[in-house]
Order: sequence, then C-alpha cells, then structure tokens
Amino acid sequence: MRSVQRSSPRPFARAGIMVMAAAVAVPVFAAAAPAEARRVHTCVEHALGTTWWCKHYRHTPLYKYPRPSSVQVATTGPYMEGFFSCRVDDGGASGSPLHPNRWLWHTELGGWLPDGKIGSETDPVRPC
Repeated sequence: MRSVQRSSPRPFARAGIMVMAAAVAVPVFAAAAPAEARRVHTCVEHALGTTWWCKHYRHTPLYKYPRPSSVQVATTGPYMEGFFSCRVDDGGASGSPLHPNRWLWHTELGGWLPDGKIGSETDPVRPC
C-alpha cells in the first residue's frame, strides 16, 4: 500500500484567520469614529439666556480674537467649567471635528476659547 503525503492545511487556515480578523477589525474602527464626535454634556442656559454654563478642558489658553494666531489673554484654571456669553462660527481653526471654526466668548475671563477645547455641545449658546 502506498501512502499519499498531503500538504498541511495550516497555511490556508492562517490566511483564513487573518482575513476574518481584518474583516472584523474594519467595522469596529468605522463605528468608533462617530462615537468620538458625540458630546455627552450640553451647555446649560444660565441667567435668562445671557450666559451658558459649559464644561471645558483645564489650563487652556484664551485668545483676544477667535483664531489661534491671536494674542493669548488668559488661561482657564483648574476647574473644568465656565460661563460663555456667545459663539462665532467663522473664526480660525478650532480643532473640533463637529464645529471646525467655532469659538466661544468666556464671560469670566474675557477671551475666546476654541470649540475643540470644550467638552460640552455648544449648539445652545447664542451666536454673537
């Protein structure tokens, strides 16, 4: 009786696993992008529509004009919240994927803060 030598199925099995892993990984990355763009907290109206309370990052520079090349006038403190009086949507790049040119006026510190440094959804804040 003659024995027939067969090739190992392992190379094909490995390739199949790699293809399946790639197919599973692509939808996971595609689904993660919209979740990053969402904001959980929304700015809350305060003082009859003249100011809004929003959460923001600590120690963020505020600018004299709504563009990053402007002069820095202040820095937010260690607290992660502040009051804003209005917003502009035609400023310089803000670093936000949701509102790429939106800047908000920080009422307490007297400067412009880019939307990319604010953790709250800023749509409720009135335009300047």
